[in-house]
Amino acid sequence: MEGMLDDVLRPIHGGTDEGPEPLYDFSTNANALGPNPVALAYLRRADPSRYPDPLYRRLRRALAEAHGVSPEQVAVGTGTSELIHRLARWTYLRGPILLLPPTFGEYARAARALDLPLWEAESPEAFLELLPKSSLAFLCVPNNPTGEVYPFLEEAARRAGGALVLDLAYYDLMESPPP
Repeated sequence: MEGMLDDVLRPIHGGTDEGPEPLYDFSTNANALGPNPVALAYLRRADPSRYPDPLYRRLRRALAEAHGVSPEQVAVGTGTSELIHRLARWTYLRGPILLLPPTFGEYARAARALDLPLWEAESPEAFLELLPKSSLAFLCVPNNPTGEVYPFLEEAARRAGGALVLDLAYYDLMESPPP
């Protein structure tokens, strides 16, 4: 129990070591281009004395309209890590979480926090083989930390037995993103 508590209390993100400040810090899955100026202007006008709508209704409607989907298809959180942990809780008791390491460490951390079975595929072929039996699978596009873009995304979507999550935190930084 003590080790599990230590793992839960350990800082969630990476960050710089004691060396010089890097030009970009990709250890946090943060957008290297900075915040969206429109969103930043909106936040500056917000009334900090009022709690925001916990269901993010207006934001979800606006995002849904911008992307041509229904608001029920939009999830909003305070960051990627929150959404990863919410997805893991949704998966709780349904089955294993599947990863293709090396990858963003928060996926495994969310599975361990809930004591969920965690499958770490040894190769892309093994990932595709295990995918129909998993309840939740994560892939970064491009992968963090390797930058690799997997050529099997459509095949993965066809084979998924549960939810397949494509983490697109760095998608906009790709020179030639897949469709």
